[in-house]
Amino acid sequence: MNLSQAYQDLARACNGRILVMDGDFGSQLSLQMLKEKDFRGEMFADHSVDLMGNDAILCVTAPNRVKKVHRAYLEAGADIIRTNTNNATSFGQSAFRLENMAYDIAKAGAAVACETLAEYNDDVLNCRTGKLGQVVERKFVAGCMGPISCAEGEGCACGFRDLVDAFAEQARGLLDGGADILLLDGVNDALNVKAALYAIDKVCNERNELVPIMVSGMVSEPGGRMTSGQTVDALRYSVSSFPVFCIGLEGAGDEHDVFPYLKGMGNAPVRMSVMEGVNLGAVKPHDSESVKECAKRIWRYSDDGLVSIVGGDRGAGPDTVRFFVKALKGCRSRRVPARRYNMLLSGLDPMDIANEGPCVMVGKEDGVKILAVNLDAGGAIADAHLSRIPVMVESAKWDKLVAGMECVQGKGIARSISLAEGEEVFLVKAAEIRKRGFAVVCFAEDENGPAETFERETAIVERMYRLLVGKLNFLAEDIVFEPKMPAEDPVNMLFKVCRYVKANLPYAHVLGDASMLGLAFDDEEIQAGLRSVFLHHAKKADLDFIVMDAERFPVYEEIPYRLSCLLEDCVLSRTPDAKAKLIASTK
Repeated sequence: MNLSQAYQDLARACNGRILVMDGDFGSQLSLQMLKEKDFRGEMFADHSVDLMGNDAILCVTAPNRVKKVHRAYLEAGADIIRTNTNNATSFGQSAFRLENMAYDIAKAGAAVACETLAEYNDDVLNCRTGKLGQVVERKFVAGCMGPISCAEGEGCACGFRDLVDAFAEQARGLLDGGADILLLDGVNDALNVKAALYAIDKVCNERNELVPIMVSGMVSEPGGRMTSGQTVDALRYSVSSFPVFCIGLEGAGDEHDVFPYLKGMGNAPVRMSVMEGVNLGAVKPHDSESVKECAKRIWRYSDDGLVSIVGGDRGAGPDTVRFFVKALKGCRSRRVPARRYNMLLSGLDPMDIANEGPCVMVGKEDGVKILAVNLDAGGAIADAHLSRIPVMVESAKWDKLVAGMECVQGKGIARSISLAEGEEVFLVKAAEIRKRGFAVVCFAEDENGPAETFERETAIVERMYRLLVGKLNFLAEDIVFEPKMPAEDPVNMLFKVCRYVKANLPYAHVLGDASMLGLAFDDEEIQAGLRSVFLHHAKKADLDFIVMDAERFPVYEEIPYRLSCLLEDCVLSRTPDAKAKLIASTK
C-alpha cells in the first residue's frame, strides 16, 4: 500500500514545527443562533423528525454556515481543520431517521472543508501582490469520525461488524469528499476504535493508499482512564498493531489534566497530539491571567518535547487557536522515538511483556498475568478484576476465534493458527488477526501434520516467521510460536526450539503448554513439584509464555534434594524409568 501525498506532506510538516488544529465546532455554530429551518433547509423541509441539534446535516442543508466556522479557524492560523462530521454514521443519524444519508453527509462535510481551504488559499495568494512564486503553507483537512454509542438511536445493535460497516461508509464519504486525514475524535472505548481502524484499513486497501490516521482518547475518569475504564496507555497498546500516525489525548474537564499521561507515553513510536479544550482553557485575550496560564500549559508541552499537534476543544474558539499559533511559533515538534520491538498487550491496564520477565503465566485463575479464554469450553471473562489483564483467546474453530476477538477491547493474543491448510489460508487468518488488533500464536504444524522432530519444528516456525514478516509485514514482536511437544522428551524439545527461535528469529516469542504436566500423578505434592521444576528450567531457557494456572508451587530451592533429582529426571526425561521411580518414592 502506498503512502498518500497528504501522509508525506503531514509527516514533513510535523518534523518541522508543532501544528495547530482548530477548536470547538459546536460552540461556534451556536453563536450563529441557528433555527430548525436552518437544519432542515429545502431538502428536508417536510422531514418527519426535528433536525435541530444534528450539526452534521448542516454540511448538506446549510454549507455556508459550516464554511463560516472553518474560515474563522483558518484565519486564526489553524494548520488542520476538522470536518463537521462526528456523527455522520448510520448509527449517529438514526435518531434523526437519516441513516441512509450517512455517506452523503460525510462526503459533503469533507467537500465543504476542502472548498473553504481552497478559497482561503486563493485569497492569501491574491493578497500577496508582487510576490510571484509565493507558496502557501500546506494546511490539512481532517475527516472527523466520532465514537459510536449504543445509546444513539432506537434498537441500536453495536456489534463489531456493524461498527465496521458504519465506519467504513463514513471513511469512504470523507475520503471521496477530499479529506487528507482520518481522525477518530474523543474516543472512550478501544473496541470502538479497533472497529474504526479495521474499517479504515479496509477502505485504504480498496484505494491502495494509506492516509494519515489519528486517534484521540478522552480522559474522563481518575487515574487517566476513559469512560470504559481503560487507561490511555492501554488504549495506545490496543492500537499498536495498526499504522496509526498520531495518538492524541483530550481531557473531559479541568480535573483531567492530560500532561502527566502524555509524559508517561514519552517512548511511544508515534507522534502525539493534545486537544484539551477545557484544560488548556478557552483563552480570553483581554484577561492577562487567562493568557498567562494558558501560555504556561502550552510551553510545558513543547518544552518537554511531548507533542506534534495542539488543538482546542469544548469552548475553545478562534481566539484560542490564534493564541496557540503565536505561542508555539518556533517551537520544535516532538521527536518520534525509534520502535522498541516490545510486545505490547492490554486489558483495561497496559502490559509491556519486556517488563514482565520470562515465563509470563497464562491461565484461567486469579494470579495469572494473561487470562486464557477457551471458547470451545465456553470460556468467558466473569471477574471484573481479570478484565484488567490481557486475554489469550483460544478456539479450534476459526469463526469462534474471530467472534471472540471482536468482543475484546484491549490487545490480546489469538491462539492459534498453523500451516495445516496451506500458506494462503495461514496468511489470510494472520491478516484478520492483526486487523483486529491481536498478537498471534502459531502452532508448529504444516500441510504434513504436526512436527515431531527438532528439524521439522525449526523449519516450520522459520517458514511461518518469513511469511508473516516478509509478506504481511506482521510485527515480529507480536508473533508467538508454540512448538509441538512430542510424547518422548517433550520439555527438552520445547527448550531447544525456544533457544533456536531466540537465536534466529528476531523479536519472536515462544509459548509452552504445561497445563497437562503432572496429571499422570495422583499426588498433589508431586504435581506441584513437577510444575515448580518445569518453571525453574523454563526461566533458564528464556521461555516467554507458559500456559499453567498460578497455583501455589514449592520454591524450587526448598524442594528436598532427593525429590528434586527425581522430579528433574521426570521433567527433563533423563532416565527411561524416571516416572516409575517418582511414583515409587510416594509409596
